[in-house]
Amino acid sequence: MRMWHRVTIFFACMAGLLIFGAASIYQSLDRECFPGSDAVLSQLTSDDILDSHPAASTPDGDLYTGCETDDHYLTVGRSFETTDEISDVVAFYTERAQSLGWTPVEVEALPSSVCFSRPVANTMAYYSVNVENARAYYVNISAAETAAASPDVLC
Repeated sequence: MRMWHRVTIFFACMAGLLIFGAASIYQSLDRECFPGSDAVLSQLTSDDILDSHPAASTPDGDLYTGCETDDHYLTVGRSFETTDEISDVVAFYTERAQSLGWTPVEVEALPSSVCFSRPVANTMAYYSVNVENARAYYVNISAAETAAASPDVLC
């Protein structure tokens, strides 16, 4: 076989692999986290609690979203930096969450972290405030495919 035939066959195979790989990546990004998760995600990202923060706290980046495909739950959240005392931050979010209809949930977590739940689109959503250190924390809403998901996992 001549050299240019081998080169042509090589490039044809590489083009096929590239097209197949791109199609696979597109398909995996286009899938829902779980059936109905797009509707849940839409409700979670528009929840007022994600834009609420104490005056001394500033967002550290944009809103993030993600999907845990193994356990079939999605998450939406935002990180913050603060000059407030963490206990004041937790108190702010506790009051704000309850005023928006979130119900406190007991979980075995750090004493400075809190968790709340509320039904959202045929499942249960869990809102948590998670302290990273004395000046940083993040707020997060998670929802699973089934409403029976454990708050110990989702908070």
